Amino acid sequence: MQYENARSVVAEWLDRDGFPELLERRMPSLEPPPRGSVLALVGPRRSGKTFLMYQMSEEVDGSGSSLLVDMEDYRLVSMEPGDIELLLRAHRELTGSDPAHLFLDEVQALPDWSHVLRTLCNRRKSSIIVSGSNSALLEREISTELRGRYAARRVYPLSFAEFLGFRGCGYDRLSPHTERSGELAGALRDYLAVGGFPEVVLARSALRRRELLTSYFKTVFLSDLLDRYEIHATGVMQKLMEHLLTSFAAPFSISRFTGRINAAGTPASKKTVSAFLGYLEEVFFTATTQICTPSAHRRRLNPRKAYLVDHGFAVVPHRYSENLGSLLENAVGIELLRSGQRPCYFHGRGECDFVFGEPGDHVEALQVCWALDDGNRERELRGLLSAAEQTGAEKLTVVTADQRETVTERGRKIGVVPAWDWLLQGAPKG
Repeated sequence: MQYENARSVVAEWLDRDGFPELLERRMPSLEPPPRGSVLALVGPRRSGKTFLMYQMSEEVDGSGSSLLVDMEDYRLVSMEPGDIELLLRAHRELTGSDPAHLFLDEVQALPDWSHVLRTLCNRRKSSIIVSGSNSALLEREISTELRGRYAARRVYPLSFAEFLGFRGCGYDRLSPHTERSGELAGALRDYLAVGGFPEVVLARSALRRRELLTSYFKTVFLSDLLDRYEIHATGVMQKLMEHLLTSFAAPFSISRFTGRINAAGTPASKKTVSAFLGYLEEVFFTATTQICTPSAHRRRLNPRKAYLVDHGFAVVPHRYSENLGSLLENAVGIELLRSGQRPCYFHGRGECDFVFGEPGDHVEALQVCWALDDGNRERELRGLLSAAEQTGAEKLTVVTADQRETVTERGRKIGVVPAWDWLLQGAPKG
């Protein structure tokens, strides 16, 4: 890389006319790490990691005290590991000092980046904040190189609370108990239809939202996956992603799926499908939960339940069918992950969507359905109570679109709460 390119990248950052217009994320406070340490922001592309870095930089920035570099800038495509020195040299030339806070966006684009971070940490001149869109790559490489000198924060698409903020819909602790509850119920339906990618939420039309989500699916996820993992069985990956777009919030059997696509003329092995599902989790296209059991063998043998990291992707298939129950369960599942929980699902004498918490301490069982009515009440409560009996869950909840009541069944109290209220309260922290 030529020094003039490095100088121009740094000069553009220093000469910026303020920061882009920022809509603040409602996330736990993010502070830069101490000098010599790394904070990694890890999440799907287009989920707002870059703007979160802008937000952090705005909070700490003094006269030239921060430097934010997009490692995918076309001027840096020929960058070698040692070329990071050119960027720091340019910053010293233009400001007289090293940056106190160094932000490296999409750091995995920098060759041998983990060794570069270790070297920068050893100098202890800057606090370092990096972002990346591959969970396994960043967490594996950073933990190996830095050995305790880093913290990772997962950045998901917008939560329901953040969605309301981006749409200019205010609420407070009294809102659920006033006529505003109807507005919140309507906003929930919008959230389920739109998803949480910031640019999609701010789009002015349904057509533009669909165009953006289709583009994300085809370029940001599918093409990125094929290149990053050097995938040659492109047909298998395409069919797997298309299946997940229409069958999310449901058990996914690797054996059954493999047999189906083989019968349809797309050859694949269970090993390949399992590996591809892992890749989709690593790049935050999907997230899975396992069956609740202490047996690792049983967890491996049983299907996983698969969720879209952003439920907005459900509009991508040409034959879109609005399944509100699945969309609601998907939103609840991702909210649990966002809060740090690692839920499992229960399958026994009945089924329960989520069980989470610390065994022996505080375990909760949670069922999700669009409406609790005469047609499903017995089934939904039976699954919840069976899960509680087998896992020791203390708190039992049914999340619905817009119902609120307390049910007593077999001597157990079960809270039925509107999803908009549950999502705004935030899932219990893991």
